[in-house]
Amino acid sequence: MQTSVAGLVTNIRIGISKTNKEYGIITIEDENANTEIAFFGIVWQKNKDILAINKLVLISGNCEEYNGRNKFCPEKVCELDSLKRGSEIHDLSF
Repeated sequence: MQTSVAGLVTNIRIGISKTNKEYGIITIEDENANTEIAFFGIVWQKNKDILAINKLVLISGNCEEYNGRNKFCPEKVCELDSLKRGSEIHDLSF
């Protein structure tokens, strides 16, 4: 199911996978809660420069069930300030 989340980036952890590829796990917060979102592969590479602490972002992706829990797979990231200026959303389009 397509869904979107928005919030303030408050933490970023960068790691290296078993296949020696960089990934990122960010924490975003709104006035009600916080959540962690993992970015892997090309999605991380295309968006890691946008995902900075204290930036307001809108993240769109798919929510799917995995092992009885909901898992959010991000696909697109946009700075909320950019939406006011009419900038395009960064996505997987080539």
